[in-house]
Amino acid sequence: MANYCSRVGSAEGINYWQQLLTTPEATREDHLGYLDACAAFNRTDLAGPHLQGLLKTDPIDPYYLRFHVSWVRDTGSLAEAIAAARGWVRVRSEDPGAQFALGSFLSGAVSAEERAEGCRILWGFAVGQGAFRDASIDVLAAGADPGRELSGAGCRILLKSLAGRTDRRTTLLGLRLRLEPERRAERVAELAKAALAEAAAGFADRGDLVRVLEMLPPEKIGKQTALVTARLQALMELGRLDEVQPYLDMTDGRSGTGRGEDALPTKKRQAPEVPAA
Repeated sequence: MANYCSRVGSAEGINYWQQLLTTPEATREDHLGYLDACAAFNRTDLAGPHLQGLLKTDPIDPYYLRFHVSWVRDTGSLAEAIAAARGWVRVRSEDPGAQFALGSFLSGAVSAEERAEGCRILWGFAVGQGAFRDASIDVLAAGADPGRELSGAGCRILLKSLAGRTDRRTTLLGLRLRLEPERRAERVAELAKAALAEAAAGFADRGDLVRVLEMLPPEKIGKQTALVTARLQALMELGRLDEVQPYLDMTDGRSGTGRGEDALPTKKRQAPEVPAA
């Protein structure tokens, strides 16, 4: 039941994880599942004490260390997060996750020396092909002010690295904004639209379809294809087909668009399996 609640995004899962962890059969994976559930619902008050106990028994476990750094980031200062990440790197120097955490924290530091150190770490990931490549590009693109760590040449390098990537549209637009300040109004409008679409997609992936509809009311999205599609997808998955019908009427060829039903989303996410009684 604890795993099921986590899959469907129910906060009740935290209680089931707590009950499971009191049994002698509780495993390391169960502890990680509990920490994931705490993180999903921002229960840092529960995650912190539990992490402290886990690190006393296994101070070098990479997953415990990752959760610890995330917890410090969410509850402490940037300086404390940097210190925690340096501790993670000392213990697991070969762990790219530790290096990325340190680089991303340092890139936002007050000290120019620390920012430069962070950017050097992130550039190492950005020009490679590893798991943290895209995340490093995002941090580099968003975290440094123009004329400081990220130059015009740096922007062009990152743009080339992201060529053809439709899943990094906000990052691409942010970089173009830096390179084309004379088109600021146009780029800012595009950036706001792309950020809204990405935020809605994030809520949809977590199953929070009601939140998607709240973010994308008809009067706000107008006829913007990507946003209309996201709203229709949520309505269809919630079974609110009566609200889908007006869009069908506009796209079935009678409105003169010629697009027909191909304009509607057809992919449906697989619902989680209900556990047996």
